[in-house]
Order: sequence, then structure tokens, then C-alpha cells
Amino acid sequence: MSMPSVLEGAIGQLIRRGLPADYAERAVTELADHHGELVEELSATGMDERAVAHEALRRLGDPRTLVKRTVREYQRRYWSGRWPLLTFLLGPVFTLALMWVGACVAMTAIGYLGTLCGFESDGRMDRGELLGSYGVWIAFTMLLPCLVAAMYWRIANRSAMAWPWPLTSCLTLALVAGQLFVTIDPAKATVTAGIMLIQSPHKWLIAHPSQLLQFALPLLMVILLLARQRFKATALQVA
Repeated sequence: MSMPSVLEGAIGQLIRRGLPADYAERAVTELADHHGELVEELSATGMDERAVAHEALRRLGDPRTLVKRTVREYQRRYWSGRWPLLTFLLGPVFTLALMWVGACVAMTAIGYLGTLCGFESDGRMDRGELLGSYGVWIAFTMLLPCLVAAMYWRIANRSAMAWPWPLTSCLTLALVAGQLFVTIDPAKATVTAGIMLIQSPHKWLIAHPSQLLQFALPLLMVILLLARQRFKATALQVA
């Protein structure tokens, strides 16, 4: 079946919107087949060729509308496409909280087992304990938020959601992670953690550079992933 002029370039548009290449090709082929059926149906009524072509294109629909409808139909195959606000606004915070709770439970269990095995703190942190404390801090405030941001970028990418949705999820994660502060006192062998609400941004950025890093990392990760996705889509279209 020949491709109508209104569908030329539709495959590339669908790929740029995040649809898999095979799905985009199949969807456009189905639209072209439908256009052919319309032409045959209208030709059987005795209309002249020009009128048939005009009416078939009118019934097929506007190219931009066809692309949007195809993308939306693909998105609705996934729960993230059906409930994007719930998925990308509340989902990341809930997922990160579950990871934090799980990590806390795991560390508590490890500490309890260490106590049962006779390991006790002498009131000071040696080098290994200090490095371990910094490792836990980095994992909680940087690595886990980045992991969740990458997870929700993958969800958005799989369901062909537009870039504002994964950016929304990572911005939410960045705001949550940026509020956390951790203070490690090797002399007292204590680790203090809490939430510091941003009341004076310019003073906060100067006094707490680590929290700025906590805020920036999830954003940076998703921006890089989005740039990589756009580059791959462009390369695939050119090929």
C-alpha cells in the first residue's frame, strides 16, 4: 500500500516522541492501509479521483492529530501513561522512602548481629568506621535518590512519556534529598541526621555545599539520560 503524503515523516516523528521504531512503523503502516481502504470505498461510490483523494485525507485526519493519538494509545498501554501525576509526582518520594526504610532495617539488623557477636564501640570512630559512616551518608543522600531518578526515567522512557514527566520526578527527588543533612562526629562516634528546610537559599548554598550536591545529582543524572535518549532517537532516524 502506497504511503499518503500526510503520513510521510510520521515514523520519524513517532520515534522522536519516544515510540519504538518497530511500533512506529507498524502504526504508520496501519494508518496507510486504512487510507487505502478509504480510497477504495470512496472510489466505489463514483466520485472523481481528486474528490476521492481530498475526502480520504479528511477522514484520515490531521497528521499532527494522528501522531498525538498514536502516541497516546501507546502510552495507555502502561499504568504510568494512564496515571502520570500519581506515578511521577508521588511515586518517586514513596519509592525513595521505602528504600530508606529498607536500608535502615538492614543496617539495624547488621548492628544487632555485630552486638551479638561481641563487637562493641569504644566511644570513638576508627578510620574504617568513619569511612563506613561517610559511605552510608553518600548512599542515603546521593546514590539512592539517583537510583530512583534513573528508575523513573526508565519508566517514562518505556511508556514514551514526554521529558517533563521524568524531569518532574527527579526534581521532586532532588528537593527531598536536598533537605537532608548528616553530621558525623568521629570523636563522639555519633552520626546525626535530619531535615533542614530551605528558608534562606543564598545562605543555605554557602553553608551546606553537600546539600547542594545532593540536590544537583538527581537532576544531572536525568538530564544526561534525556540527552542520551534524544541523541539515540536522532541517530536512529538518520539511519
